Amino acid sequence: MPDPNSVLAADAASDAAWWLDQLQWPAAAIGILGAWLVGALARRSRRLGFWCFLASNVLWITWGMLTGNWGLVAMQAAFTITSLRGVLTNREPTVSAG
Repeated sequence: MPDPNSVLAADAASDAAWWLDQLQWPAAAIGILGAWLVGALARRSRRLGFWCFLASNVLWITWGMLTGNWGLVAMQAAFTITSLRGVLTNREPTVSAG
């Protein structure tokens, strides 16, 4: 007869793996949305696209760390730097009092 504790542990591990797999989908969708917005002519849309990239980077880094995909973590860390650059270079110009 199986040990009830081991069955519960296996079910919990299976549930955790399922939820971990689901993390990929919002990460991908937000990244795709970011790519769409970055191609826009409007500065505000491009900036929002880079914010989407940053959110996607966080999700992918989290997923990569939890699954041991260190190459993905390194790549997303580098993409985070380029996304921050995109946010900064697409700021709205400040109006100076003159």
